[in-house]
Amino acid sequence: MHRPLRADPRFRGLLFLTLAAAGCGKKPPPDVSGATAPAKPTAPTGPTFMEIHQAEVERRTGIPAPSEKCRPYADLIGDETVLDLTVDAGHVEIRQRSEEHPDRVRSWKSGEACWTAVDEAACQTALDEAWSAGHMHRICGQMGCDVTQLVWSNEHDVGAAVDEASLLELLGPINTADEAILWTWAKGFFMQCPPDAVDDAWEIWLQEEVKDCPRTHDHVRLKVGKDGSVEELDREPGQPGPCAGRFPPGLEDLPMADGSVGSWLARTAHLEAAAVQAFQLLAAELAHHGAPKSLVEAALAAAQDEVRHAQIIGNLARTHGCEPSPIGSANLTIRSLREIAADNAREGLGRECWGAMIGLWQAEHASDLRVRQAMTAVALDEVRHAELSRAIDAWIRTRLTPNEQSLVDVSLDEAWRTLARDAVEPLPADVCAQLGMPSASEARQLLAAARATGLAVA
Repeated sequence: MHRPLRADPRFRGLLFLTLAAAGCGKKPPPDVSGATAPAKPTAPTGPTFMEIHQAEVERRTGIPAPSEKCRPYADLIGDETVLDLTVDAGHVEIRQRSEEHPDRVRSWKSGEACWTAVDEAACQTALDEAWSAGHMHRICGQMGCDVTQLVWSNEHDVGAAVDEASLLELLGPINTADEAILWTWAKGFFMQCPPDAVDDAWEIWLQEEVKDCPRTHDHVRLKVGKDGSVEELDREPGQPGPCAGRFPPGLEDLPMADGSVGSWLARTAHLEAAAVQAFQLLAAELAHHGAPKSLVEAALAAAQDEVRHAQIIGNLARTHGCEPSPIGSANLTIRSLREIAADNAREGLGRECWGAMIGLWQAEHASDLRVRQAMTAVALDEVRHAELSRAIDAWIRTRLTPNEQSLVDVSLDEAWRTLARDAVEPLPADVCAQLGMPSASEARQLLAAARATGLAVA
């Protein structure tokens, strides 16, 4: 008979404190008095991409990081970070925004807009028009599309980089690390580690997204010449990252939701069915590595929970005219303890914790009564699954080296950063209301509260 793991009162306390702090009506349970929030770490600051990136890596790991520890620079730099550019323009500004959620905007700049212009008012008008000229880069995925725009101004002119040719014309020779990063960004890459100056070129470890969901990035080392030439030097296949629900290794591309209630429910049922295989594999791996019987049994019980979740959500999807896609066979190869720990950090400590919060939010806010009822049952199970992830993490860390533990920390950090970027699905307002999904601002409040209580590490 399954002997359930003991509930983790501190985790549950932090979870409900997070929901309450984000404005959810659920109150913290009585046993949260000991769940004091740890001090929030101070985010590093600096005048350039490079200084911010290096400070962040060293703060997270304690040592300068090799390529596999680095993270995309767009998730590390702060708003209004100064760009280190050597261009013939007094002002360059970059904006990255979500097409589905226009209020989600980040910007970076060099110089002040129109400050060298002969006619400042005319320059500002032209600059406002330049923002609608087009975009330098556009990337779409499961959570919608993000566009990156770049405008510039000097004493006599205003312009926008709307393609690689116009960007290279603005940059001229690639003289600085930020220029090399910007050039590769326009080509669809995201920085991992600070560029190395090698002779008259830059060598950079970058990420290239090769699959949307499960979100997968290959690690690529490029050589960027001063003339803008790019040569691939090395490539390391990446591991699937956070998307939605616990994924088994080798899960095929997900069916894309079309923005309706039924398609969202069908896709969620598909993910719940995938989680069955993920927990079955996890149980087999835990048993293989000699984990306590309680952890193995809890993983098997979680697999049964996911069977029930897939049935509940799948039935709801069918009432809306949508049939969940079937799940193929998963890769059941037993992984190393380090691989299991990193996967558990991403899938359990990251996405399952977030999924529990979203489920509890939906259980209270969905306008559709059937969705509220379904998510109430599902979310409480997901809370237990998140507790299981924490118990697995505590056990497995005792069997890892300090360096391996550091790599697990980085995996967890990456998971929360990806969740912060992809937290809100681009759904119509009426669909969000029926499903009880948080708005963009509510999701940001949830993430901020999760950081403040210590549930999120990024």
